[in-house]
Amino acid sequence: MIPTWSGEKRGIISLREKKKHETRNRIFEVSARLFREKGFKNTTVDEITKEAGIAKGTFFNSFLTKEALLFYFRQQNEELV
Repeated sequence: MIPTWSGEKRGIISLREKKKHETRNRIFEVSARLFREKGFKNTTVDEITKEAGIAKGTFFNSFLTKEALLFYFRQQNEELV
């Protein structure tokens, strides 16, 4: 177990939670690049999952829809400010 990162309850998180966070970040990074290159509408979940090296089910465990990524982008941006 490892210490939590900012924004979460203080304490210890499991390896499972760490991996979930890493997967979410990988999806975030890949989708951000693809959205810049191709635009949001022209980027598919298939492309994101292929580039991120994950299954579609893993994507949908992290984000209910491609549009949900937009809310995550906004949340990440607000945390940086």
